[in-house]
Amino acid sequence: MINKINQNNFVPYITEKTVYHIENKYPWVSSSSLTKEIQSLSPTQIKQFVDGVVSQILFKKNFLTLIERFSQIIPDNLLEKDLKANIFQQIKTRTILQNEAKHDLEITKGKSISLKQRIDSGTHKLLYSLEKWLDFFGIAEYLNPSEAKEKWQKTTLLIGLYSLLCTTLIPLASTIASPILIYGILLGISALTLLYPYVRPMPYQIPHMTNWTLKFKEGDLFSAPCRKNTVDNIASNLSTHKHLLLLGKSGVGKTSLIKMLTKEIVEGTYPELQGKQVFYINAANIENSDSSTKRQVLNQISACMEGHRENIILVFDEAHAIYQSPLQEQLKTMLDDPKSHFPYVIAITTEEEYKKDPSLTQSPFAKRFKQIDIQKAPKEEMLKILKSKLLAQAPGLIVEKEAFLHLIEQAEKHSICPIKLLTECIQKCQEIPLKNFEIETLKTKLLISDSEPVYALEEENKLIHELSQLQDQQIENQKITSILFAHREQIAEIKQEAKKSLLHLSKRKFLLLNHIALPMLEKAVNEESKKIGIHSTIDRALIDETLSKIFP
Repeated sequence: MINKINQNNFVPYITEKTVYHIENKYPWVSSSSLTKEIQSLSPTQIKQFVDGVVSQILFKKNFLTLIERFSQIIPDNLLEKDLKANIFQQIKTRTILQNEAKHDLEITKGKSISLKQRIDSGTHKLLYSLEKWLDFFGIAEYLNPSEAKEKWQKTTLLIGLYSLLCTTLIPLASTIASPILIYGILLGISALTLLYPYVRPMPYQIPHMTNWTLKFKEGDLFSAPCRKNTVDNIASNLSTHKHLLLLGKSGVGKTSLIKMLTKEIVEGTYPELQGKQVFYINAANIENSDSSTKRQVLNQISACMEGHRENIILVFDEAHAIYQSPLQEQLKTMLDDPKSHFPYVIAITTEEEYKKDPSLTQSPFAKRFKQIDIQKAPKEEMLKILKSKLLAQAPGLIVEKEAFLHLIEQAEKHSICPIKLLTECIQKCQEIPLKNFEIETLKTKLLISDSEPVYALEEENKLIHELSQLQDQQIENQKITSILFAHREQIAEIKQEAKKSLLHLSKRKFLLLNHIALPMLEKAVNEESKKIGIHSTIDRALIDETLSKIFP
């Protein structure tokens, strides 16, 4: 075969033949004969051949199917020799890689919602809507035991409701059935009054707060797999002390720990906290609201918790905003009466803010909390957290080597949480530069030129030409952007498929995907990104640029 075909043309020939075979399942050429021809290639030709095949099938819609067929044709030894990779040579290395792949796949697969969860969520929303309807018409006041704690108050409210109904309905009673209907309604209200405290649903929402438990169940809350011992300590203290103060320097990940705690509670890790829901609020938002709203916030939160106080954990982030405000006394009263207000509270603040006022650390308010000091995560653990965050939020982005280490160093230097900084970098990679402003500016100039004859015809034609060029460039950029984001999705798919091949010990497929296809696609994405000025790589330049925007 080699003698019949010129040596210089043999690699293109075998490349085209292989592509045709895997695309069409070439019927009269068996895989074994094709493999023999591939084995006859020299080491230099092997690289040229593999790159040629992958580049031709990379942007096909059925790329993963084609790469699977290609992996069945190419011999193991030739591919490993070309890449100088013996990834499964040592058992220890193989186990580590497989564990990492399994962890990454768990993050990227997304959270599926079971039928039971959907039914529970639907029922919960329905009951919550019913309660809001009762609140709107004022009926809940007659049914809610918190609105009438003493027996005589309950009786007075009930008599008032009966009187209202009788006054309205009795004049309408013109048949024998009407009084029976009235008595039936009154009897129903009496029964509902007794049953209401037991059937009242768990709050689906609490005013001013975010239901983190619900967000996690729906897959909208990222919880970094971090510092399990610290989370265990928080859970243990929460069960016994109930009111906790998480204290640590800015950027150590205090809020991330509570997200992890939410995940563990939902998954049943802590039996003593089973069934509890976590609601979050940034206390600075309360302090920044107008005075009339500010005075009602805590009361509204407490009222909504009625009947389920023991199953609700309130998280007040930036709690120093309350410590340093008149709301301190109101919250202090509510902490002292957990049965009527807040049984479980987690306050989060920074050492800088907490120690700003030395008297605060010894104040009666501070003594109501069990203080837990939070230290920054070890660098190795933070690297894993950042990797998990990127996989969960933007698996199609590229990461420059050592970029995460630079991010951690810069985050510590600027006292910002590394996860928050990474989130800002990811958002920057999603920004699409548009030329709408320049286009509108040129359109305005053209309108002025039409209304003012002093404009020379040459100047007007120049503006028209510039506007046309900008509009054409805008259309071209939109096309490239569409292709770019499609390629990012393909990067995410290739990463995921490469990890699956690791778990299934499909060595050739892993090498083709991870060592050849992925670098090739990442190079194409970077070239497309440069054309339109979009970031697709988390690198030092992007991190520094993002920091300059946060700290101008």
